[in-house]
This record gives sequence, structure tokens and C-alpha cells, in this order.
Amino acid sequence: MIPDHPSREVLRFCRSLKAEELAGLPFRKTIFEGIPNAWLAEQAALQKLASSKLPEWYANEMLLYPDRQALEQCTSGLLAAWKKSIIPDGISLVADASAGLGVDAFSLGADSKLVLFEPDARRAQALRHNAAYLHAKPVEVREAPVSAYELQEFAQAGSAFLLYADPDRRHESGS
Repeated sequence: MIPDHPSREVLRFCRSLKAEELAGLPFRKTIFEGIPNAWLAEQAALQKLASSKLPEWYANEMLLYPDRQALEQCTSGLLAAWKKSIIPDGISLVADASAGLGVDAFSLGADSKLVLFEPDARRAQALRHNAAYLHAKPVEVREAPVSAYELQEFAQAGSAFLLYADPDRRHESGS
């Protein structure tokens, strides 16, 4: 799991790590109380990947990346901005049925309330953390798959909503 509210100091430490330091880090004495060194090494590697895949996210040093697959399969910031440009005005709620890292959701819902569905606990935790740094309006993370009941709830609310879905294209087995 992701440590609760890692500090700016912890995340800056991850950014400062060099590639050759990552392999041995999990075997060193604990650097930050309550935070496994293995998590620091993993976060450092993911941040390095984000620096080229999502430079606009990487510029925000407080963001967390939950896992490699979420980062590899997420939409680029440029594509997310394009998707936002084709969405009509007046959407008051954006629901992402398969949030993952949330790049699309945070872009599409920049002016709206967001409801993010993410059954993976680690990804949901990262979404909750990142929401405070990426979105000014309310963000609700539901740690479950979207259901027909919830879609009915959105439809009956009486305002325009957008349901977005772009699930992982890779099975847990890696295929």
C-alpha cells in the first residue's frame, strides 16, 4: 500500500534517487519511519517514467503513481486535453468507470464534480491523494466497480453527466 500522506520531503527524496541506487535501497536501513524503502524505490522508478510520459504531472512533485501498469496505460496529457476539447459545455458531473491513474478524469472533469470508480485499493488511495493536488472541485473515489444502480442515480440527479470508461487493456496475468 501507499503510505498515508507522504510528505514533500519523502517525494523529493524519491526524485533524487539515481537508477543505480534503486536496487539496493530495499535492503538498507529504513530511511523514513513508517515508509518501506521498497516503496521509495518503486515510487522513484515510477516518477522517472512519469517524467517522460506525463511531464505536466511530473511537474507537480506531490503526485503519487500507484503502479507501473497504470502509468504505462494512462492517456498522455496531450490526448486528455484533446478529449476535453470535444466534450460539450454544461457537464456538471464526470464519472470515470475505470479511473486507473485518473489522467482522463482529471482533465475531462476539470470544471465538474468527479466520481472515480477504481476497485484496486492502491490506485484508489493514489487517486484520493492526487485529487487534492489536481482538482479544485469535489472528488469522490469509490473503491468498487461502477454499477447500474449508480448510473441510474446519476441520471436521476437531473443534471448533465458524462460517463467515461477506458479500462486497462492488459489482464492481471500480463497478457
